[in-house]
Amino acid sequence: MSNVINMIKFIKADLDTVAAAALILNELPENIYVLMNNAEEKSLNHSSCLCLECGGDGLCSLNNFDHHEKSELPCAAVQAFNEYKCSEKYRNLVNYVEYIDTGRGSFTSLSVDDSCCSISSLFSGMLSLYKSEITRFKKGFEFFKRIMEMPEVLANPLAVPVDDPVLSRYYKAKNKITDALNKEQDKIVKVDCAVPTMYLKTQLPGVHGLLHKLGAVISIAVNANTGKISISSIPGYENLVESFEKELNYEEEKNNSEPIASDSGNRWGGHSSMGIIGSPRNGSCLEFNQIIDIICRVINKDMSKKRLSRQP
Repeated sequence: MSNVINMIKFIKADLDTVAAAALILNELPENIYVLMNNAEEKSLNHSSCLCLECGGDGLCSLNNFDHHEKSELPCAAVQAFNEYKCSEKYRNLVNYVEYIDTGRGSFTSLSVDDSCCSISSLFSGMLSLYKSEITRFKKGFEFFKRIMEMPEVLANPLAVPVDDPVLSRYYKAKNKITDALNKEQDKIVKVDCAVPTMYLKTQLPGVHGLLHKLGAVISIAVNANTGKISISSIPGYENLVESFEKELNYEEEKNNSEPIASDSGNRWGGHSSMGIIGSPRNGSCLEFNQIIDIICRVINKDMSKKRLSRQP
């Protein structure tokens, strides 16, 4: 690539986005921008701007690393690893990020003791300490650069030693989140439909893991601060999530005077084939009770079909 990267654009400082940046760059440029939606064509067409999960799926030669419009692509970190021909010592790390981000692939892991913590858990702890998305990105970048120098973590992303002062702080923050989330179990609502479905409204992360642990086949997390919604299934029920996405977008279209473009930020999307979708970046025009009704209708219809198919 002939152009030096002098700008970064992204929507959310998540594990995949930050890992991709850490694999590509030795240090961050001064110009870092948080977007509400995908980057404009000018940025996507100029390789001096590193666009991370904000459009340009598959256009890695132009420094665009995204996979949300083309779900067959690997995550941004894997794309960056391949495009920049990174050292093989980071392969297990990017495989781990791919597994966390999309549920695909596998990575080498060893036994874990109580004095260690996973990369994703520490990253969640870090995110909870900062409100600014740019600060989260910068701190996340520093975090990845730190662990990329730790051979034992590259070998086992589930076992990050937390004796380091910075990592210890993130570890304590993650434990605080877990404790706080467990105290909100009385707010969990069980939805009356054909498979166990639950939702929880909270500003805390980790909702899907908690609800699945408590027996939910379909979990719904509602961010109490932003109103954003994500829907997840346990393995084996991804077809339901794909149907949720289709029906929810159909209803969104009905409430708009014009068809909704796939990259407009007004569509439900994510990785439905892997059992996870989120509400539109620009917010849903549907009421929450409508969303629940749609989910129940899809589930009940699917279960009814399965019962009929089993009849002699």
